[in-house]
Formats: sequence, structure tokens, C-alpha cells
Amino acid sequence: MAAAVGADIVPKDRAIDGVNQLPFLEGKQPHSNRESVLAFTGGTSVRAVKWHDWKLHYAFQPEPGTPVQPNMKLFNLRADPKEETDVLQANPWALGVMNKLVADFNASTERYPHVPPGAPDPYVPAQRR
Repeated sequence: MAAAVGADIVPKDRAIDGVNQLPFLEGKQPHSNRESVLAFTGGTSVRAVKWHDWKLHYAFQPEPGTPVQPNMKLFNLRADPKEETDVLQANPWALGVMNKLVADFNASTERYPHVPPGAPDPYVPAQRR
């Protein structure tokens, strides 16, 4: 977003994990600068992870407003963009990849806690003991 509006100022008072996606969005490069995306719902718990052509739902909700199914489901988005056929049993390796992405994210939030809602700007994190 910053690159799209010509901004080059990034806050120095917090960790920023953003990457410039403008060349990809403008069609100037064939691939995203990110390999994965974590999806959250209702707070800080990860609901799903997308990695390359794969998407793992830790809790699956087929349509908004329908009950959430507590079982995990894996989809190959290239072969199944509508997420209709769970392929987790045939691809158990994917769970390890997705769990590592979530673990890496959780470790980063331990090092760089989220800025609390309503925090003053500039934000000064509490000193660790």
C-alpha cells in the first residue's frame, strides 16, 4: 500500500513484516513476494494457512454463516479452487509445512508483540524483563 501511494516512510517504532507487492499487483513480476498467508478470524487464532497452491483450514467453514467444522481440511487450490475436495489424507506432509509457518509467526509475535489497541503514537514497547 505504501509503495502504491508513493510513501517511503515506514514506522521505526515497531516491527513491520510487510513486503512491497506493487510490482506483482501491476503485473510487472510473475510471482508474489510472499510464499504464504495466514488467515485469522475472531482474534488472534489462525484459522487457515495458504502456501503456494495449498490451503489448510484448521477449522473449516464452507459458507459464511454456516457452522464451523472443527476438523482440518487441505485443498490444492490449483486443482480445486472452490475448495470442495479435502486432500489432507493423501498429502500429510502439508501439515508439517503449515504448522511450521504458524510456529514461525507465533515466534515473531513473541519477539515483537502486537501494538495494543489505543496505544499512543509513536508506540514505545514495554521493556522485557
